[in-house]
Parts: sequence; C-alpha cells; structure tokens
Amino acid sequence: MLICKKCKAIITENTCPLCGKTKGFITPKENDLVYLTSAEYLWSPPIEDALLEAGVGYSRVAIGGTESVIGQLTEFYRYYVSLADYERAFEALPPENSEMTEEELNAYIDSLADETEQ
Repeated sequence: MLICKKCKAIITENTCPLCGKTKGFITPKENDLVYLTSAEYLWSPPIEDALLEAGVGYSRVAIGGTESVIGQLTEFYRYYVSLADYERAFEALPPENSEMTEEELNAYIDSLADETEQ
C-alpha cells in the first residue's frame, strides 16, 4: 500500500484521489496518519460521532474555509486516522449520502448557539 506524500491519501490506480498526482508516493508505517474522508463543518458531527463510537482516534484539519469572514459553518474538514485504524474507521463511517434530519439539524444549530452564548 502506498500513500501520497503530500495528501496522505491511500493511492488507488496509481493516482492520488485528492491531488491527482501520479508520483511522490511513500509506504506508510502503521502509526502514520492517512486520509480517511472530508466533510463540510455542518456534516462533520456524524463522522466524528461514528469514529468516537468505534474507538478510533482521528485528526481533523480545516481547509479552504472562510471562517473569519462568514463563520464556522463554511469550514471544510479533512479527517485522518492511523494506518492501523484505517479499515475500522472506514467501516464506521456513516453512509456517504446520509444527512441530518431537519430535527437533528435544528438541534445541532441550537447547541451551537448555546455554546456561543456561554
């Protein structure tokens, strides 16, 4: 197995699925962090909940957002897990097209409002 030296994504078909590079790959060690998935801030709680429930540690990196101008809701996150936990983490991810129900979304937005008021 190889990962992209830049993106840490697992290589498929000799190409990095994130940056499209076809070279610059490395063989990861068991404790190396590898790319798992990405999500907008608003849809990140189901991913984080699933990983925590599976007992998988993760690293979340904010990329390409405009938090300072518009707010945290525009942030985009990449999630990384250790290579040793990758399979378990991948299996724990919610279905790709799963979204919060309107009730869950409203409850989540209310919880954010409560946090900012404190």
